[in-house]
Amino acid sequence: MTIVENKFLEATKNILEKNLKILEKPYSENEIILIYDLESPLSILVTEAYIKNLENIKSETIDINKVDKEDLIKRLWELKEFSTVILVQSTNFRLDNFRIRLQLHNNWVWCLEHNHLQYMKDDEYENYADAIEYLTPYYDELSHKLKNISDKSESMKFICNDWSVMQINGWFEDMKQNTWNYEWKKRGSTLPIWEN
Repeated sequence: MTIVENKFLEATKNILEKNLKILEKPYSENEIILIYDLESPLSILVTEAYIKNLENIKSETIDINKVDKEDLIKRLWELKEFSTVILVQSTNFRLDNFRIRLQLHNNWVWCLEHNHLQYMKDDEYENYADAIEYLTPYYDELSHKLKNISDKSESMKFICNDWSVMQINGWFEDMKQNTWNYEWKKRGSTLPIWEN
């Protein structure tokens, strides 16, 4: 197994067990579906890592290119609340007029989305594996510090690499936190890589 394959294996294991807590109740009682394509080298790497980590867990794997789209839509819309769907996409799956993640979220089905994987170059695969590494405790600590600063600030100054400065004066909205801490209602964000 290569270093990159090992990183994806560890990252997807942590996403499942630490972020989604699929081995803990009540999440362990709900369905887990992995929907994937094998149209890019990176989608293959990520899919294989998830499949290995789901071997001993009650789950279903679906190759998007080997299933009737209407049947799949029906299956997804019938999922019970707090089920989990993982999408590994070379581009992005459009089963109807809406993005799947948003539709599932509205139905209280948690959705992980790895999308646009075919656009990454070979030398970026390890960076992607590092980007989805489990760092939730660090994100929790840092986001609380940043929120505390932001919520009390009357101005902020941003200094760019070229030393240009942008200063914002005035009142700020309460800062939102997205730390991959997937507890109940927090499970609706775009884990594991936000919008990409």
